[in-house]
Amino acid sequence: MVISKNIGQIKQEAKRLLRSNPRTAIILGIAPTIVIVFLFYLFATLTTRWLAGAQVGNDYNQMYQQMQSLLIQNPQYQIYTLEALLAYALVATGVRFSMLTWIRAHQLDHPFADSLQVFTGTYFFRVIVLWLSIFVVTEVGFSWFYVFIFYLTYGLRMTTFILHDLMTRQQPIKGWQTFKTLGFSWQLMRGHKLQLFLLDCSFLGWDLFNLLTYGCLSLYVIPYKSLSYAIFYQELIDQQAQNILN
Repeated sequence: MVISKNIGQIKQEAKRLLRSNPRTAIILGIAPTIVIVFLFYLFATLTTRWLAGAQVGNDYNQMYQQMQSLLIQNPQYQIYTLEALLAYALVATGVRFSMLTWIRAHQLDHPFADSLQVFTGTYFFRVIVLWLSIFVVTEVGFSWFYVFIFYLTYGLRMTTFILHDLMTRQQPIKGWQTFKTLGFSWQLMRGHKLQLFLLDCSFLGWDLFNLLTYGCLSLYVIPYKSLSYAIFYQELIDQQAQNILN
């Protein structure tokens, strides 16, 4: 089943909402931009130290082995990277929750506070557990078969959106029921993984420009992408919610 809006229509609607209230969009992008810039700084520091201690040649296998050696000798880099990725996942999830509210209520009264809502007791530990679960599955899967893990990852991409909806209804899910969101996402994304992949690909140009600005363009790119994903999710929910989120 194909969703009613195509990729171009989803992005056009996202742009229209951003233009309707650019101040809200920029405020929502502040927290994730700070984390993204820190990730660039962390990567630059790691690369600088590696280049200072490595004899870089044309042998790419040797370069890869030297980088692995650096990480093994300095496991704190892996810890810092994991913490930074988790921090980004938390703030990005808060922004996506806010975007979902925006497209439904057509306004946000407290955009910055809303972008950090995932740090409340309602979501904080649940999002961490879900993110770590998906992260572990992804890391294990990459050592087996790349194509399969990409397929699996796309099937779980709507997990946090679903968590938001299940936690804001009259009877929120409790405890271990949090893991049901993974299964719900898999069902919701059945037949729609390619559409989401194409939506991701449509942002490659923006991601490249963001890379060239060392993450500073995230102030616009992250709200734009988050709003597009929220619209994509809403399209899926409008079609399938009654059959899945029970």
